[in-house]
Amino acid sequence: MLGITYHYNGISLNDLEKDALSGAVFASEAERVSGCHVSLTEVPSGFHSPELRHSEESRQGQHGILDYDTFVGKRAIIFTGQIIAPNAEKMVQMIDKFQKAFTVSAVPNKDDGYRELLFTEEDGIAKKVFAKVETMPEYAEELGFPYVRNFLVALKCKEPRKLSQELNLVPEVKSDTLGAQITLPTKLPLNTGWDYVYKKTLVNAGNFAASPKITVHAPCINPKVLNRSYDVFMQFVCTLSDSDTLEIDVLQGTATITRSDGSMEDALLVLTNNSEFFYLLTGENEVVFLEESGVPPVDNLSYCRLEWSDTWL
Repeated sequence: MLGITYHYNGISLNDLEKDALSGAVFASEAERVSGCHVSLTEVPSGFHSPELRHSEESRQGQHGILDYDTFVGKRAIIFTGQIIAPNAEKMVQMIDKFQKAFTVSAVPNKDDGYRELLFTEEDGIAKKVFAKVETMPEYAEELGFPYVRNFLVALKCKEPRKLSQELNLVPEVKSDTLGAQITLPTKLPLNTGWDYVYKKTLVNAGNFAASPKITVHAPCINPKVLNRSYDVFMQFVCTLSDSDTLEIDVLQGTATITRSDGSMEDALLVLTNNSEFFYLLTGENEVVFLEESGVPPVDNLSYCRLEWSDTWL
């Protein structure tokens, strides 16, 4: 990962094609040699090793532990490298630019400080994480090289997942009902079993569960989004009419109903007790949208929309 280019808050690390100060593309090797660079000298730590949080307790009076659940905690990333400039003036400008990129929010209650860190790993897939500064940049002069500064800066990601930069979108999963017969292609047509007509197969190409955003559009009663691949659903006891929408953000853990008049309601208050947050696991996920108005699917105008990023640890 030492040869990977990273982009964060207006600065690029390890970009051999552009001047780190001006952003201009090098037209020749001579320009590259005389340009400004931010180069990494060590492989960044943390991209393959987010911390784990174990829920456990000691067995009283016995050897061993009671082991409950294991969760992924934060991801800590450390960049170590050099800032290189052709003269003192540009070195000052580079340090200023670097410091502005890796700083904390001046108004924390208005801005949590998280920014996109963009990169493309060896698999060729453009990815991102949301990171903020955990340790302000530290600088050290390189003996004998007045226009070189060694640096170290640490970031943290409250959300450990790495996400594809490209967003996947299914614009419409229509309201469905269990009751469509499957016709088998035999010599004499044979109808057997029951299945959903408008089900969609969504693919998460990553190696970890993806957290989708789901938007449910009226009219519908008690909307339910079901992932049949692992039998998990979210259902809300509510009625959506006119241009009402229900927006579910699994990553943020929120669900909001926006009414036609612009008023908003916390939909988590009407989430059924047996509902669970809806994820897209690695590979194929069969997704169905259901509601309880009784209107046949062929005449039902309600639907849900899903968007998600392929997700990795």
